[in-house]
Amino acid sequence: MDERCTLNTGQSFVNELKKLYENKEQVRLMIDDNGLGRAEGFIKEITENGTLVFITLDNGEKIDIAKIIAVNGLFTTDYTCC
Repeated sequence: MDERCTLNTGQSFVNELKKLYENKEQVRLMIDDNGLGRAEGFIKEITENGTLVFITLDNGEKIDIAKIIAVNGLFTTDYTCC
């Protein structure tokens, strides 16, 4: 049987990403932005603007966390396509 680690229903990656940022740990992301993509690196900045939250990686890539479907192997509960 195939199993995967998932967030609890209603959770977002904000707390997980903040913890990784504070601990200066590398992140490996899977992103769904009109197709699947990957990104990895160290979080340089977390920007919160109301309900919108973005991270900026050390390579300059800015990512809307609403488009992140996995962080270091932890998936959203509603993503079943991969």
